[in-house]
Amino acid sequence: ANILGFEQRFGACTEVKLERNYRSGQAVVEAARAVVTEIPAEDRIDKNLVSARDDIDAVTRFWRCATQRGQTLAIAHEIRNQEVEGECELVLGETALENGDAAQACLRFKRSLTVCREAGDKRGEANALRWLARVDLQSGDLESARARLSDALRAFRAFEMREELLGCLEDHAELAEAESKREVAVGLAAAAAQSRDRLGLTRSPRGERRWQALVGRLRR
Repeated sequence: ANILGFEQRFGACTEVKLERNYRSGQAVVEAARAVVTEIPAEDRIDKNLVSARDDIDAVTRFWRCATQRGQTLAIAHEIRNQEVEGECELVLGETALENGDAAQACLRFKRSLTVCREAGDKRGEANALRWLARVDLQSGDLESARARLSDALRAFRAFEMREELLGCLEDHAELAEAESKREVAVGLAAAAAQSRDRLGLTRSPRGERRWQALVGRLRR
């Protein structure tokens, strides 16, 4: 914004454009130009960048992604960083589920599960199972939800993942409530809440909303 108002602020001036790039190859320069042209014309100064380098012949690849997380996923997949890839799939699945797209969420969680199993990442596998169980709960497939939550809970206990363990207990409470086992649901919810207070563990904003909804239903 400052450079766009330079002439208005300081009076007549000569504009000199630095359009020759000595650092990057032409493919990178053209990619940068494509990004810049997405900015409205009134908010930028047009430049015709050209690379001065003809010694860069390595293959350069680009991805157009809707979010930064999507970009991270694309790069992680390309370089076979399965830990990051599984985590990104999980986060994108959480976002899809939050936005009401259960089908996309399920697809993301299953991808995360597959990647984590291939990498031998038992912690990531447990997290993916837990989120798949949440999709099951939402769709009413209580048998599948119970199986997945049980597997996830065992892993969380084995690896002493306290935050995930308590979240899984809260999911079990939600499952019990869906199965009309109100006393069991209340007991699990109370145990999870007391443990959180004792350990000083808070929920994520998304988790807190789900928790408050569950508590509200159990109080009726």
